[in-house]
Amino acid sequence: MKRLILLSFTGLVVLAALFEVSGLRARVFGRERYRFHYASGPMLAEEQAALRSSSWKLETLTVAPNMSIQIARASARSKDGPWLLYLPGNDKTQLKRGMQVLEALRADHDAHLAALSYRSYSGNPGSAEVDRIAEDNLAIVEALERQHGITPARLHLIGFSIGGYFAGRLTADLSERGRTPASLTLLAPGYDLVMIRPSPLARLGLGDDYQMAPFLPSVKSRSLVLQGSADEAFHGPDQGKAAARLLSQTGSSSYFEFPGLEHEALLEHEPALTRAREFLWK
Repeated sequence: MKRLILLSFTGLVVLAALFEVSGLRARVFGRERYRFHYASGPMLAEEQAALRSSSWKLETLTVAPNMSIQIARASARSKDGPWLLYLPGNDKTQLKRGMQVLEALRADHDAHLAALSYRSYSGNPGSAEVDRIAEDNLAIVEALERQHGITPARLHLIGFSIGGYFAGRLTADLSERGRTPASLTLLAPGYDLVMIRPSPLARLGLGDDYQMAPFLPSVKSRSLVLQGSADEAFHGPDQGKAAARLLSQTGSSSYFEFPGLEHEALLEHEPALTRAREFLWK
């Protein structure tokens, strides 16, 4: 009996140690985290219509064995023009929204545009998972570099919401590989949150951990953070402010906050778009 009790106690100690080392304790019992469900699904009819009625091309890029991701791309007049890549938020129409934002940012300038989507979104196969999506994004950039001869000095990354997380992570990945992009623009970035795959047991799961703090110090690009003060998704501007503070410690970074502006409204707010255009085209 004593041996059984001792073995049970030892097992509990080992489990507690693993729980602590793995970081699960902080995620379960630590600070309150914003939690969202992945809004993945098929390509909606409105997104298909937007692609058919525009000059954009729908392209499928292989990112891993048995895994291909769709992007929407529009060409510049000059082959050697800059490239603007948009990494979307948790949006059911990622390509359509990306096309709209990129066209607004390009304005009258000559630039190549690429709106990305994630696995399991916009009709892509697979299951949404933070590390796999990050790997897909890097593979997409590398494929575009091979196909179009993109140099780092011509590459500008733009991310909204969870796309801010992915844009920052992609910029850090490229910087660490000696291919630092020309700029990074974060629109209401998801600095610290949890994403959950839809499931009857979703509330019991830990979800995917989205934290920008570990990789933002590796960002070497000049950067801009735009944030609405009334961001209802993140209960205020603190997520954007946190990203801006960390970026300002590692390089040239600017932060602008827009009073009374909510999360998605930032993407259509002309003063915010003007700030972004001034940053991109200066």
